[in-house]
Amino acid sequence: YITTLRADRSSATLSVAFQFTTDTPRFEGLSVRITGRIGDEAGFCDERPIRFCRGGYTINIPRPKLWMPRGYGDDPDGDANVYEVRAELVQNGEVIAEYRTTLGIRTVKLIRSEVCDEYGGEFVFEVNGERGFCRGSNWVPPDTFPSRNNSRYEMILDMAKDLKCNILRCWGGNVYEDDDFFDLCDRYGIMVWQDFAMACAFYPQDEEFAGALRREAESVVKRLRNHPSLILWSGDNECDGHMYAIAKYDPDANILTRRILPEVIHRLDPNREYLPSSPYSGRTVIERAKTLKVTPEKAAWKP
Repeated sequence: YITTLRADRSSATLSVAFQFTTDTPRFEGLSVRITGRIGDEAGFCDERPIRFCRGGYTINIPRPKLWMPRGYGDDPDGDANVYEVRAELVQNGEVIAEYRTTLGIRTVKLIRSEVCDEYGGEFVFEVNGERGFCRGSNWVPPDTFPSRNNSRYEMILDMAKDLKCNILRCWGGNVYEDDDFFDLCDRYGIMVWQDFAMACAFYPQDEEFAGALRREAESVVKRLRNHPSLILWSGDNECDGHMYAIAKYDPDANILTRRILPEVIHRLDPNREYLPSSPYSGRTVIERAKTLKVTPEKAAWKP
């Protein structure tokens, strides 16, 4: 797992976490080597000895090529910078195992106020310290049969690219798309807002269901967290409003999006932004909705 802690044009700091299994009784001569390249251009290489089969450290990269979404940066219509990364387990100079992944060096910050109305408020993504305008769309399954989704990714994302789209929201009534989808979004500079797969319902609040969701989230987060295009995890689609309007249940009491999912993300992907719901209703909105006797969605836009 590789993530960006800090980045600008002069340097970047990456956090690396690794884990492997081995029957080797002694760790003398073992090291981890991380190399990254963009095409034929020289990138970076870092190697250091290890004493345990699980650990983490930081890497400093001089003059990195930053990943920027389409519409941001010096080349707003160009594809994004994606490093091809090879992690190698080395023993006495011999590579005994390797793992390949990709890396986009970038930081993402969601700057938001709890309420947006005619009196003010903001909701904006800042990538590498630069604010940009999001031109996007909702993403729903591209085929009735999910097994055929992959065959349509490139065609659809090429159209999104041609339209200068730079963000897609993967809706909570969706499936979790394959890595091929995220690989294309990485390369095209298309940001992804990823809902967890819950939508328009009051989901069970018991520990059995919470445990099932925890296992699902752990699998999804670990699979997708290396993709730079993924800029936000969202707990669900419209469940806050549904719970309040239909069940008269305070969304802040939802253990799934207020406890289970934040715990998983904090443990496995701590540098990614998270919203409990989409749209998200914070305390100010909930209290306003109670006063006005309307849904949280309507309360969020009333003075």
